[in-house]
Amino acid sequence: SPAYTLHVSKSVSGNYISQIINSHTTDGYGLKVIAGDDGNVASFVVDDVVDNRLFTVLGDGKTGIGTTAPDGELHVFSGNAGVTAQSDSDEFIIEGSAHTGMSILGGTAHSLTISFGDSGDANEGYINYDTSTKSLNFAPNTTTALTLDSSQNVIFPKANAKISGSSTSTGSFGGLHIMGSNRVG
Repeated sequence: SPAYTLHVSKSVSGNYISQIINSHTTDGYGLKVIAGDDGNVASFVVDDVVDNRLFTVLGDGKTGIGTTAPDGELHVFSGNAGVTAQSDSDEFIIEGSAHTGMSILGGTAHSLTISFGDSGDANEGYINYDTSTKSLNFAPNTTTALTLDSSQNVIFPKANAKISGSSTSTGSFGGLHIMGSNRVG
């Protein structure tokens, strides 16, 4: 007997077992799930054929891909890193137990950008990779302050750019080449 109020079970090869269609042409909503009274209760889950959890949405809205206990609003999990995200930077978490990464992919001769903003400016600063020039740009306060070009030269586009601070060396720096008034390479 079914363990759930609505239970559909059938063996179907090469097609979906069910489909929900709302064919209304201007206001056709899909599927709404109302469940989960807090962050400890799953509102919506997707499991594979052997009941391994693939996707979880908790009652507080946190969503996990590869985890049943997301630490942030969206948590993509492929392995345990042994640490949880900082509370001031946990809206999007990518976690793995070995080499872990994220890819931003775009078209040829286009820009790939991570933007930083606030309530006054949606583009307060950014990190941008330009695929046409193969350069990486850093822009605090909406203006490019530093560019790494395709030859790995450091370019300061602003005239009279300054580098301040101090350093200590226990070895050799090699060489420092000044190439114009605003370029170190």
